[in-house]
Amino acid sequence: MSAKSLKAGVATVNITPPVGCYLQGYTRGKPSVGIHDNLYAKAIVFDDSETKAAIVTTDLIGFEYASIIAIREYIEQTTDIPGKNVMVAASHTHAGPAIMNLGGDPTDESYVRELEKKIAGVVRMAASELQPVTIGVGIGEMDFNVNRRLTTAPGVTPMLPNPDGIVDRRVKVMRVDAGADTPLAVLMQYVCHATVFGGTNLHISGDYPGRTQRFVEHAYNSGTTALFLQGCCGNIRPHLVTEEGQFRAGSPAELDRIGRRLGAEVVKVCESIKTQPASNIAVASKLFGIPYDELPTETALRESIKAGQNVEWAEMMLKRLEAGELKPEVGIEIQVMKLDGTWFVTLPGEPFLEIGLQIEEKLEGNVFVVGYANGNVGYLCTATSY
Repeated sequence: MSAKSLKAGVATVNITPPVGCYLQGYTRGKPSVGIHDNLYAKAIVFDDSETKAAIVTTDLIGFEYASIIAIREYIEQTTDIPGKNVMVAASHTHAGPAIMNLGGDPTDESYVRELEKKIAGVVRMAASELQPVTIGVGIGEMDFNVNRRLTTAPGVTPMLPNPDGIVDRRVKVMRVDAGADTPLAVLMQYVCHATVFGGTNLHISGDYPGRTQRFVEHAYNSGTTALFLQGCCGNIRPHLVTEEGQFRAGSPAELDRIGRRLGAEVVKVCESIKTQPASNIAVASKLFGIPYDELPTETALRESIKAGQNVEWAEMMLKRLEAGELKPEVGIEIQVMKLDGTWFVTLPGEPFLEIGLQIEEKLEGNVFVVGYANGNVGYLCTATSY
């Protein structure tokens, strides 16, 4: 083994919000009424004796960048991990609490403040559990996702199943072992919107990523921590359709079945991975400004409100325009972590699959392009889809 040998630690914290919070992902207009399953934040901290870094996964829809900054500040106050070396990722469940400023249903700011501290806490817990590890990566496949953009006429693309559209069926797995037969941690990635439960659901749930993580942990007698990383699924969703070919929501039984199928594939891949000693972790991040194609004018927004079109959005934009907050570009952070030969690249918001695949093509080795991480800037789409 090399002089530097990698250590890792993992931890989990329950972040289930109080019932009565509003859920986010659809505008439901009414608060949650129950808990289908608990939500968790999980952290894995890596240390190669020179660099420390953390990956946090959460059963949430996404984060405002202000929360990412707050989380990183707390982490710097309580650990020796630099804030910039922390990745905070969301599974993009549409059955979790409203924590982003999307308009529509209200966010519970007191929950968001507590959440920021809990996430910093779970990183601190993981950082105090460091032990030497070996790592390995494997790939399986699962077919319950489908492209959700079908062009029916020039310029008309409703949300319909597009079986010929681009899709990524790979199930990517990183196994982290600390000597025992049971993995210390299993990081998994699948590219698919966490929308098995639809817009009428009022029960808090981690959706299929939550169910899959529970399955994997159960398969290893709760001796492992399963962490789910969402991919670039801006245009990919579960392939649940009515007889007429329209998308539909899944039942709790279907959610269980999808979780078991994906979880079983993760375990199968995990069992075939031979882990190797690892020595290096490196992290870099950069802030970019990405320009909007065109900014809405005051006249256009007022006309839209008068005509009753996209009223909520138009009013929100008008407010920002009047306050001088409507900038010609939006700031995004891209973070890259390299763990020996494996890359983790983050994109904030909802990247389309094509963007993730382009990034993957440019890098050698195993690549996890993680969407919904370190902030939210809405959809990041391709020029064609725009």
